[in-house]
Amino acid sequence: MKRLLSALVAIFALALGALAQSPTVYTVLTGGTNVIAANTTNTPGNTFSVSEYASVDVQVTLKASTTNTTAVVFYFAKSLDSTTYETTPSLSCSITPNGTAEVSKVFNLSVPNVASLKLSHAENANANGYVTNVAVKYRLKAAKVLSR
Repeated sequence: MKRLLSALVAIFALALGALAQSPTVYTVLTGGTNVIAANTTNTPGNTFSVSEYASVDVQVTLKASTTNTTAVVFYFAKSLDSTTYETTPSLSCSITPNGTAEVSKVFNLSVPNVASLKLSHAENANANGYVTNVAVKYRLKAAKVLSR
């Protein structure tokens, strides 16, 4: 009986440990009809906290309206206090459409000593076509270690 109880406790501990390690993916912009018109800049301004993490993975997905292969650039501004953000964002992610096929790309952004990020703006420099189904997601990773 004692062995059975020990085995059950061990299995429960392993299952709980595996559950605790599952990363959470958060959405900054949902897909669907989020459109960045031809030759324009969108300014969503969505913010998210990264204060306890050293880096963040960002995934951008989009679909072009034409045979567009001009890169779309997403800019992220940093903040130390989650109130005042950089005027000129220092982080960016560039994704190149593949015609009218949906494309997705994952980027790793280093954010040591940063409290939060803001999706400042996204630029579509293609003069002939818009992009749609724009989705931006992120996953926090590598918790910062405090040293004394």
